[in-house]
Amino acid sequence: MESSDLREIAEQYPEYVRQVNQNYVRNFIWVLLDSSFFSFALAILSVDTILPYFISHLTDHRVWIGVVSALYFWGFYFPQLAGAYLVHDKPLRKWSIFWISIAERVGILMIAVLVQVYHLLSKTETLVLFLIAFSVFAITNGLIGPAYADFISKNINRNRGTFYGATNAVGGLIGFGASLLTQYLLNKYGFPLNVQILFWVAFASSFISPILILQFREIPYPAIREAESLTQFVRNIPVTLARYPIFSKYLVTRSVIGLGWMANSFYAIYAVKQYNLSEGNLGTITMIILLSQSLLSFVWGHIGDRFGFKLVYILSSGLIALQSLLALLAWGPWAFYLVAFCMGSVYAAVRASDATIVFEIAPPSETSRFIGVANTLLAPVFAIAPLIGGMLVDNLSYLSLFSVNLFVAIMALFITMFWLPNPRAATIS
Repeated sequence: MESSDLREIAEQYPEYVRQVNQNYVRNFIWVLLDSSFFSFALAILSVDTILPYFISHLTDHRVWIGVVSALYFWGFYFPQLAGAYLVHDKPLRKWSIFWISIAERVGILMIAVLVQVYHLLSKTETLVLFLIAFSVFAITNGLIGPAYADFISKNINRNRGTFYGATNAVGGLIGFGASLLTQYLLNKYGFPLNVQILFWVAFASSFISPILILQFREIPYPAIREAESLTQFVRNIPVTLARYPIFSKYLVTRSVIGLGWMANSFYAIYAVKQYNLSEGNLGTITMIILLSQSLLSFVWGHIGDRFGFKLVYILSSGLIALQSLLALLAWGPWAFYLVAFCMGSVYAAVRASDATIVFEIAPPSETSRFIGVANTLLAPVFAIAPLIGGMLVDNLSYLSLFSVNLFVAIMALFITMFWLPNPRAATIS
């Protein structure tokens, strides 16, 4: 089933579509490579394994692990409305993507430098400065989102599910390589030398991405979009939500699914402590997350292209419930390898679905606005989820967290099944 945004573009701007199609294969390859290679750095800066390990050496309060995850989600999602505003009236996206990607590396450099001078600072000073540096990385990582998504929506104008599946698959394999390196360094060297090496490798590898972005080829989008003041841009949010009720339902559904991630940063730390595992097992868990993400990406993309991405959300909600149940019933460390497999599967599912389902809801000329609005409004939920997780662990227990997470996941499953419309079917009817 072809979504309405693609049909609308083809009907209104056939010459534009013809030119875009000439660059389709080129852009497919270069965007795939860019997204995939950045996965190497992201695997090292994992908020599920490596960063919780680093934070656990700075404080005994587990809520700070939740704070790091919250900062990532807040920094990544909340600024996207600002990112959408920066590009909404521009016919091209490539150069905005490029310059924001350069700024993104500043945050990674700050983290690497900070950890390098770890011995000169107190643990409290290191924690505070790390949170600042990580916020810089997360915010710039978020600002790029609307422009990047809009570029994809216009230039990857068919088989989007397959594209995201391929991106996640290749990215997972590259991230798998990063996890092998992580496992080796964590086992070979003690703290802080192991993370010092890891964060410098993340910084160096991140510079592959801007070089690949320069290879993108973009045709100016022919629709004329009037410039708006920032105040007008923000005031139009309620109008957008009122005009597209399916968009509001998507936001509520995705919020509940996001709450089901409150335990993600705590599974690995719990497993290592509960079963007295070596620190290298964090690398193993990262490997499994990335490998499952890679293996199932094409499956999710195919399901989304064939049946719609609502079904992908239903299945991924079921997997979130399963990982919580596995953690509760765990009879040994092997259960957490299954949890990691579920986590990677869910990551692949939502990465294939989040932008694509918004593409299918939004008018083609408003894609960046809808992406920005969606991610900014979802930011508070995604940020508060790991904080709730950290507070549950500090005040109750890990098992209490896993129980609450199971309840939320089941709620997400029912909401997705019975309340969220299928955007593709809705546009066709």
